[in-house]
Amino acid sequence: MKTAEALLPGKIFILASVILFLSSCGGLKHLPEGRYLLVKNTVKIDHPGLREQVTGIIKQKPNRKMLGLVRFHMGVYQIGERGKDNKFNNWLMNTVGEPPTLLDTNLSNRSSAQIEMLMDNNGFFNAIVTDTTLITGKKAHVIYQVKSGEPYTIRNFYYTIQDSAIAALVYSDSSKCKIHRGDNYSTSIFQKERERISNHL
Repeated sequence: MKTAEALLPGKIFILASVILFLSSCGGLKHLPEGRYLLVKNTVKIDHPGLREQVTGIIKQKPNRKMLGLVRFHMGVYQIGERGKDNKFNNWLMNTVGEPPTLLDTNLSNRSSAQIEMLMDNNGFFNAIVTDTTLITGKKAHVIYQVKSGEPYTIRNFYYTIQDSAIAALVYSDSSKCKIHRGDNYSTSIFQKERERISNHL
């Protein structure tokens, strides 16, 4: 006669199989009416060096996928949500599960505004950012299009320092300046230069 401990791995396997099955084929039909599951964000940008930063500030992310195929954690959450209000289902939802990421167009618009700010901070003051949502059934795919335009570069720069003693200290260390003529404008570089001067003083 098999003990409970011996049967436990089999039960866990069966439970995992059921969750995988339900999360792969039954998750969408339980979405609220008029709401859509965000399944993908796509960033199209003509300045690839900023793609990672742009992707990082998008406010809504799709649910995680197990093995790149199944939204396991979302499926777990929905199973717990549809079950009885007990400790086990609450544990499934809050510890293992992940609530469905429902499309929020306000967050898409805010993401576009943040992307515009990012482009400004990197010298692309004329960048054009748009977001487009494609709906297929209950699924939503948001495409962020970024047309960078030409970056503004640093032609000349100079310090305005009224105290001659402080000016002498700053100029004595100017070979370590972070700002260089011809570089793209960048607020982060200006901030690093301010920090360098402060630390030197």
